[in-house]
Amino acid sequence: FPPGLVEMTMAALQDVDEELPLQTFYRFGGVLFDQVDERRKALFYFEYPELVLQVHGQCDEVDVEGRQELVERLGRMKERVKTVAQVFKGLARRGLEPKAQVEFVAYDAEAAAAAARPKVHASFATRMNSATMQSVTHEVYAAGCEWTTDHTQTEAWFEEWSRKAEEAEFLLVLFTPEYKNLFSEALEREADKIRQIHERNGTPVYIFEPVHIPGLNAPPDTNGLPACEHTGCALHKCAVGQTRHLPNHKPAEIGANLRERVPTMGAFHAWVKFCDAKKQARSAAAGAGAVAAAATPQQPQPAGTAQPLASAAVAAPPQAPVGIDDGGTGRGGGAAGTMPPAPGSSVVAIENWLAGVHSALAVYASVFIDEGYDDTSLLPDPKDQASLDELLEALDNAPAPIKKGHRKKLEGALKAGAW
Repeated sequence: FPPGLVEMTMAALQDVDEELPLQTFYRFGGVLFDQVDERRKALFYFEYPELVLQVHGQCDEVDVEGRQELVERLGRMKERVKTVAQVFKGLARRGLEPKAQVEFVAYDAEAAAAAARPKVHASFATRMNSATMQSVTHEVYAAGCEWTTDHTQTEAWFEEWSRKAEEAEFLLVLFTPEYKNLFSEALEREADKIRQIHERNGTPVYIFEPVHIPGLNAPPDTNGLPACEHTGCALHKCAVGQTRHLPNHKPAEIGANLRERVPTMGAFHAWVKFCDAKKQARSAAAGAGAVAAAATPQQPQPAGTAQPLASAAVAAPPQAPVGIDDGGTGRGGGAAGTMPPAPGSSVVAIENWLAGVHSALAVYASVFIDEGYDDTSLLPDPKDQASLDELLEALDNAPAPIKKGHRKKLEGALKAGAW
């Protein structure tokens, strides 16, 4: 392009529309816009060998008056550009005539705006404080971002959650007291995925910690207090000189950091250490339980007393099965392995139990696990109405609330102690 053409075009168009007071200029073009009405804007850009002029507005495809307004706005831009083009000899000024052809293009402004917004994907305990959750999501949307964590609770929930995490520009961990106290296997899987994506793609991870619980997540190098690693952010006072303060984050800090595209927030390494410690404790508990089950000796029982097998892995002795009354003949009868287990001796994973009540209920397993009911041995006593109500409330308030028919079926099984 001739020297000065781009700069003179910018100067000529900067005030072409009084309703578009804000301008953003680039190397080969610019945008005129209004913060209040995002759908009304004008733009121009040089794409060799042409200059492209566009005006945007909201109107229906058959709205004649709306289209006429767009043509008039475009006409004012063409008049300004024509005065610039006359200065430069040799330019072909085609398309600037009043009756020159205009191209109309329709698009979904809301969908386009949503696609342009940065995606924020989060991991949180199901039973976290609803007011805090509402404040967090409000701040995400107010920062011009898209909250992607809501999805239908199905058997393939983790695949869907992981897909959205991979597509997100920001990953958010709501490191609340509920998260720390109810660190379920589902949260562990989400934490592993977040760390994997962060290490592979460098995706920013925000650790939102509104309340610190001493001893739950304290790394050894911070005197019992988690340290914020983003010392340059004025909103965070986790690291001030040699004194470390409690995080006590506010939801507004998430919004402020998202607006500034801050690369980190909160005590990331303290959260990592917390997750690792919880995972090790879970593995140790599972290993100790297996060893205890294998090492428990059989207690001698009087003749005629039925006893279930303590473990399927324990080999039966060669003599007659214990607990089978042979009527004094010494011959015995039957096999101990075929005897039904005593009530309460069978522990079933919560997902399998839910599927046993009805196949449609298995999708709610993650809510049970978040509440600490990993298997049937942990389910509340049928007479403990308060615990049952809390569990049902958690199902009602889940991201994908339990359906009315499912709730009725599940409530009946819980009150009947059907496990």
